[in-house]
Amino acid sequence: TATQVERYFSGRAEVSAYAIADAVCGGNVRAALEQLRWALDTGVGGPAITGAIASNLRSLGKYFEAQAQGLTGNKLAEAAGVPPWKLKRLSPMARDWRAPAIAAAIQAVAKADTEVKGAAVDPDYALERLILRIAALRGRR
Repeated sequence: TATQVERYFSGRAEVSAYAIADAVCGGNVRAALEQLRWALDTGVGGPAITGAIASNLRSLGKYFEAQAQGLTGNKLAEAAGVPPWKLKRLSPMARDWRAPAIAAAIQAVAKADTEVKGAAVDPDYALERLILRIAALRGRR
């Protein structure tokens, strides 16, 4: 009914692919799955979502490398390929990631990316599996 539609859609801001990426890489799987459903229902494409997640994971990998070199502040941000304000997001994310897990997560994103571009029967499910796979990798030592 119109009342149900209004109740479901009222007060909801659109979800960006980067919000999903931040949630999953930061360990908030429930929020990532919820935002994924909302984003897909409002027209955000699967390739945008896999691209945002890949971007976050690449930034995390570069962040680790730059930290290992002893870089800090703006030099750390430059080496990680992110604006300085994003370091405030990467730093807490990085605490629960290790380089091998990031590498495995990037491989999972590459697989999901091909699936959302036509290699899977259900691209939405491929994205859900990706989020659950990344959640399983996060925090592994």
